[in-house]
Amino acid sequence: MRPALACFFGTMLMLSFSMIDPEMWDAWAYLLILTILTIAGMVVLKPSGLDPLAYLLLTPTVLFGLESMTLRLGWFNIIRYNENSWHSDLTDEALKKAAMLVLAGNAMLWLGFAQPVARRLGERLANQLAKLTADDQFEPMMLRIWGAFGIGISARLYMIVSGITGYFSDLTLVSEASGYIQFLNLIDGFATLSMLLYACILLKQERPRWTPFLAMLGVELGTILLLGFKGMLIYRFIYLGIIYAVIRRRGPYRLMLTGALVLLVLFPINLAARRAYNEGRVQRGDIGSIGRGLIDGMAESFESVSVLDSFADSGKEIVLVSGNFEQFAMVMQYVDTTGTRWYGIDYLYPIFSVIPRAVWPSKPSPSHGGWVYKEIYRMPGDSAESQTVPGDMYLNFGWMGVVFGLFVFGMLGRIAGAVAIRLTSIRLIPLAPFLIHGFGMPISDLGAHLTNLIRTIVIYSLVLVFLTPRVHRLGAGDRQP
Repeated sequence: MRPALACFFGTMLMLSFSMIDPEMWDAWAYLLILTILTIAGMVVLKPSGLDPLAYLLLTPTVLFGLESMTLRLGWFNIIRYNENSWHSDLTDEALKKAAMLVLAGNAMLWLGFAQPVARRLGERLANQLAKLTADDQFEPMMLRIWGAFGIGISARLYMIVSGITGYFSDLTLVSEASGYIQFLNLIDGFATLSMLLYACILLKQERPRWTPFLAMLGVELGTILLLGFKGMLIYRFIYLGIIYAVIRRRGPYRLMLTGALVLLVLFPINLAARRAYNEGRVQRGDIGSIGRGLIDGMAESFESVSVLDSFADSGKEIVLVSGNFEQFAMVMQYVDTTGTRWYGIDYLYPIFSVIPRAVWPSKPSPSHGGWVYKEIYRMPGDSAESQTVPGDMYLNFGWMGVVFGLFVFGMLGRIAGAVAIRLTSIRLIPLAPFLIHGFGMPISDLGAHLTNLIRTIVIYSLVLVFLTPRVHRLGAGDRQP
């Protein structure tokens, strides 16, 4: 019943805040609310064997619950929110309905997490995985890990130079390369998974040498910066933090602080580089031009204001854009106006994700961000906008889809968290971040995240094959007494 109590406490706390004069609150108040909710959840749940940060990183439902409550500036004051929203078509009625549905869905999420059957299923699955890997000794060759990393980075740089990936890409070339770009994305994944495997090996050692790993991390972050997607940068720190929590059973406080500082620094630089690209000052597929755009963005961000003011503005902007409540409200309003219903058809799309587009050119996309951007937001150009997981559920089954869908999602989050926390094999631990990410931080549509999870498992299987591990299963005569 502890998760249920946490659900009740958190929901009542949010409702009580909604009764307070909204003029008293701004973006920083949401940080305070989320902090209180997190601490309350930790106290009520009382995790054993893990400190609060480690528990937070390894519990998908907590992360998703916070995500669903991370609402943008002015949520308590609906009129003020509507004045500050990105799209002028968003009505007060849609905002109020979405706000109440978010709270109800979050409560059902926690109730799903509290189900004993979900906990038992997660523990049973984790125990089965532990039995399968209990006698395995995985000894990957470091040279092959670096080789797999190099192959992944080479594929990433090739796609950047070719202008077929990243924010600074050529959408015409992306369309022309759709037949083989999926293959290149698979190879690109070698880099991140090899880096995570390397981190696992070092964390298992008593006296690890971190210098080579830091060089690998620098290359990984540098090439991601050239893609222009700031979210991918912070995800790398979250992935490493999850692995640290799984192996060391405590929170990676210094790593998370470093990741937060990196995001604060790079957020305004990234925005300035994107602005330069949109103005034609950065050339597609030209790494030198992209690099100069980032350097100019750094100068532009810090020359007009002090470093402290720039950090403060960056932090506030991150808070404002981190929530996806506006997107959910827009999707819900569109569904109510047009009567659109998908009835779960798009949840079948991840099954087709393993089929290359070269074989099936008209394969449906599991992500609907482009459709949301054009159809719901009616914005020009080729871009994407998140429909959010609750919005995805509303598109398929209406309000019942949100309420009962998040209940099921809470159960799946409990199962995924139980498995991730109990992983002990060095071969399986690198998959823990993607389990947590898939069920704990899905700010986009659910189909895209399930596709990413399937894709990651496929890529990691290829990485393990490339590493040709020597797996020695102990015989009866080799077992220790």
